[in-house]
Amino acid sequence: MSNKTKPENFEWNQWLDRPHEWSWPPGPLFWKNAPWAVDVTSSELEAALENLCRQLGSIGAHEITLGMAVQEAKHVLSTFFESGNMNYDIYHSGDPDEQEWARWEIQELRKFIEMYENYVAD
Repeated sequence: MSNKTKPENFEWNQWLDRPHEWSWPPGPLFWKNAPWAVDVTSSELEAALENLCRQLGSIGAHEITLGMAVQEAKHVLSTFFESGNMNYDIYHSGDPDEQEWARWEIQELRKFIEMYENYVAD
């Protein structure tokens, strides 16, 4: 769902109750079953969500919620502004190609956060 208005009576995590509709089995790509997955356009957020699914799978859990995805997006975004992180180094590298990639990632992360943060509890 890539529109900014949440459909009436729609629960963002209800997809977890419909395993027969899952395209991806539990594992690193499980998050791609979520209705909001189509709006994940940042490669850094994709990697973070895959890592989260691996961690959840290692403890026998496979539920990843929109709230978790928004938190991951906020964390990944912060890495571009915290000295000592690889993303910070890339963003401030002086290399035009690396800086362009970093600016695009920041833009896509902000777009995802802006699109969905109002649908999750703090």
